Amino acid sequence: PDGRPDVGPQPVFPDFSLPDGRPDVGPQPVFPDFSLPDGRPDVGPQPVFPGFAPPTPTPARGGRVTAARTPQTCIDPRSVDTNQRRDLPICPELVPEEAAAQGSAQSPAVPLTPGRDLPAPSLWNFWWDARFADISDERYERDSDTLARSLDMGLDRRITDDLVLGMSFSLEDSSTDAFSGSLDIDTEGFSFGPYLAYRLSKHWAVDASLTYGRYNNDVDLSVLGGDYDSERFAGEVSLHGQYKFGAYFIRPKASVTFSHVDSDGYDLSGNILNLPVSVSLPGDSYNYGVLDLSTEVSRFFRLPDGQPFLVFAELGAQYEFERPNDGKILTGDLNEATPSPWVFSLRSGFRMLLNNNLQIEATGGYLSLGQDDLDIWEGKLHVSWSF
Repeated sequence: PDGRPDVGPQPVFPDFSLPDGRPDVGPQPVFPDFSLPDGRPDVGPQPVFPGFAPPTPTPARGGRVTAARTPQTCIDPRSVDTNQRRDLPICPELVPEEAAAQGSAQSPAVPLTPGRDLPAPSLWNFWWDARFADISDERYERDSDTLARSLDMGLDRRITDDLVLGMSFSLEDSSTDAFSGSLDIDTEGFSFGPYLAYRLSKHWAVDASLTYGRYNNDVDLSVLGGDYDSERFAGEVSLHGQYKFGAYFIRPKASVTFSHVDSDGYDLSGNILNLPVSVSLPGDSYNYGVLDLSTEVSRFFRLPDGQPFLVFAELGAQYEFERPNDGKILTGDLNEATPSPWVFSLRSGFRMLLNNNLQIEATGGYLSLGQDDLDIWEGKLHVSWSF
């Protein structure tokens, strides 16, 4: 009737508008929240040698993750999922250095322990440290050389995102030659104890440890010799932080270590001019307390396969606030002298991931800056496995 051609009945399409007038484009996928990591110790406890001062995307915090439409080909190392697949490589675009370069507003949370630094967060972490220290002490003509070694290992479990509990065990030995070879002391023993780490905030965490150690000491003084046992009770509390500035990370740390050593009495015996001689020495005990302050500067790089690679340098200061015999030591002419309680250190090294859940760290350092005629060199290899 209105003059238009009759084309027959036409289909009626539904209204795809939402109540607020926006077009309805159907359900949209929800992507995981790639928040940066929330956790790493330290380290397990540092050894004090007796006798000298030394992963598929899963629920992330704050949101739910739905199934992805395409197969997953890599993992986010900052995920908080404890069951994340380990057979996938780390997503290259999610390496911290890359995220920093892209100007991400997110800043990574401070790691709780060294073994939980680079790998994707996991429930368990096993670690071990192999260390050595070479000490040459020519102060006051002491002519003393010491080689100290230790093998530290530990296992810890993540209780919450911000709390880790663990147990450590150490094997230690040292050998000291002093006063032109007239004094030789060999020490070997073990120590063990619990430790924990707790994240106070995004940038700061605290860790603490308690250890008990037992040692056997062999002493040779000229033609006399003897041995005795000693025990050490030690505690350490550390506060460590992490801040990001571009592609760099700054990690300040302050720690206090206090130990108490009890030594048994013993006899030094031998022959002088074919005459048997025995000298009885009483038992002894002393306290040793140290304040350590340090700052580490590190930067992430990426290997061709996408694995994180980190290089770092650390400058530290150590103050001995409690020393045996009030800090007095024997000089080459058997008098007493009191060296400064301050000493400074410089360390450098690298950290990297192998197979996504195996982290290695190699460190070398010079630990006696500010003390003339004292040279202390340290080397350390740290290996940790997350599972």
